[in-house]
Amino acid sequence: MSVNAKSGGNRVTPRLAYALALTALLPWAAPALATQDVLRQFQDWSLHATGGGCRMVSTVVSRTSGAVLLEASFQRDTPVRDAGALLVALQVPLGVHLPAGIALRHPDDGKTAIGLEWISCGAKMCTAVGRLSGEAVARLRRARSVFVGFQPMAGARPVNIELSLMGFTAASRAMADCS
Repeated sequence: MSVNAKSGGNRVTPRLAYALALTALLPWAAPALATQDVLRQFQDWSLHATGGGCRMVSTVVSRTSGAVLLEASFQRDTPVRDAGALLVALQVPLGVHLPAGIALRHPDDGKTAIGLEWISCGAKMCTAVGRLSGEAVARLRRARSVFVGFQPMAGARPVNIELSLMGFTAASRAMADCS
């Protein structure tokens, strides 16, 4: 999977403007699960209460070290016309090679992937955000898993982390009813 996404330097490109706009819409992108109520568990996904609604979260943890490798969060994209669209925030460990980008890939899509925009790095994790169309979300509901690809550090081989979608459909339907 190619996850290359070149930065526009100090220019505000349309992609950067989009990422900045998403930043304003995604207060839930910060790792604050401890302060949010878990409403329900749906296999590998949990539904969390947020200030004005809900988000669904799944975390991939290393079997050997117990470290968080990936946290995926989805929330409804209410201001758009595509009712099935979702906003996504992916968090991966600090040290990721940002110029290489990050992407979400459906197993049936070969090398085609949905690129996300890096928005911030904190003390332990870096966050990337994006928007998935209703069509892309419908494809996720039919799949068992997707892959998140990124380069962990400059010169390293890209990694592909498998994100289980077991419970994704039920969690996303419950999230749609959450207010």
